[in-house]
Amino acid sequence: MSELHVVHVFGSDYAPETGWRLLQWCADRGATDFNVHGIICDGRGDEALKPFDRLAEASRLDPAPRKDLSHGDVRELELWSLNKQTLDALRLAFPQGLFDYNPAADAWFEDLTVYRSGELLLGIITHEAEGVLRLSPSDLSSFRSAGFVAQAQGKWVAYA
Repeated sequence: MSELHVVHVFGSDYAPETGWRLLQWCADRGATDFNVHGIICDGRGDEALKPFDRLAEASRLDPAPRKDLSHGDVRELELWSLNKQTLDALRLAFPQGLFDYNPAADAWFEDLTVYRSGELLLGIITHEAEGVLRLSPSDLSSFRSAGFVAQAQGKWVAYA
C-alpha cells in the first residue's frame, strides 16, 4: 500500500449529520470494524448503554489486537462489524453526533475508532472533539471530493 496521509478532523467542523456522512464514507471506503468505549460512572447504572448493546450484539466480533488511539498503543479490543445495523446503533450511542458526549450522564460512549482490515482509518477522541484519519492518496482525493474538512495538524490528538 502506498504511504498514508494523516489528517485531523475537528468536531467544530462537523455538524452531527456531516459526522454521520463521514462515518458512511469510511464504510464505503472499506471500513470493516470498530471499537467504542462505554463509560459507566462509579455506582451508576448502565441503562444508557443498553440500546446500543441490543442493536449491535449480533455484529459483535471476537476481541482482536488493534491500535487504541485513546491509550496510544495496540491492545486487545472489543470489536463490532461496521454495517447498517451498527451504524444505526452508533446513532443511538452518539445522539448529538460522533464528536459529542455527555459526561454528566450515568453512562455514555466515547472514542469511536474505525478500522479497515485491522488498521486505523478514523479515530476520534471525544473529549477533545478531535480525530485523525489515515488515508491513501485515493482516499484523500475522495475525502476532498466529498467536501469533508481536515487539517494537516491536530491540537491534541496525534497518530504515532
